[in-house]
Amino acid sequence: MAGNPSTSQKSNQPNVDFGPQVELSGFADLDTGLLLMLKKISDNHVRKMSKRVPGFTKIKLVLKKIHHATGAPRHDLLELKGAAEVGAKVFHAEHTDRDLFIAVNKILHKLEEELGVRD
Repeated sequence: MAGNPSTSQKSNQPNVDFGPQVELSGFADLDTGLLLMLKKISDNHVRKMSKRVPGFTKIKLVLKKIHHATGAPRHDLLELKGAAEVGAKVFHAEHTDRDLFIAVNKILHKLEEELGVRD
């Protein structure tokens, strides 16, 4: 399944840098290709938030494996926590899933809802 962590080409950084508006933690073990897809997804959402929310500064995403399935990494249960910073306020969202891309999308959509961003 494409939305799950792979181990072919890993990043060696504990935190992944996607620029000044996206901070990732816990994503360092992901395949470089998956990180590039996550960058595109997060960039689209951040662009929308920064255009529509005055004072938006950045989002933070923290990934944690909370249940490691033996034999198949696609069955790992992943906990994702997100935060959006707008001025001095911080908006939070959480989601747990087995698919990384679903979890990231859900978190970003929840943060957009919290900020009042509509399509």
